Amino acid sequence: METLTEAAKNAYTNELNKKYDEQLKKTLSIKIFLANILKDCLEEFKEYDQYDIAEKYIEGEPEVSVEAVHRNDKEVITGMDRDDTVVRYDILFYAYVPSLLGTVKLIINIEAQNKFNTKYPLLKRAVYYCS
Repeated sequence: METLTEAAKNAYTNELNKKYDEQLKKTLSIKIFLANILKDCLEEFKEYDQYDIAEKYIEGEPEVSVEAVHRNDKEVITGMDRDDTVVRYDILFYAYVPSLLGTVKLIINIEAQNKFNTKYPLLKRAVYYCS
């Protein structure tokens, strides 16, 4: 009986974590939040108002957990549910560099992290996603 109770606790915790993750991604994908991230992290946007960045330079609507990192179906582990084996970008969107509007389009990937220290180096993950 103890095993079932522990399993139930784990299932409940996993479901809460999943809902928290989904809500965080939805919140972060709001254009004004993304504009503030661009303003703080990219030199090209530092001099621009966050409202201008949100309205003029972020293209379309951000995709939340839609686009797969690997588009090759051969990368999927055989016999497992595809949703569990396909790695997806948390938030993927496009932005134009303000000074070069229409000439330079950036592909921006925001990956939300709930832990400062992860089991793997974040730089390795960034290189993996860029590759």
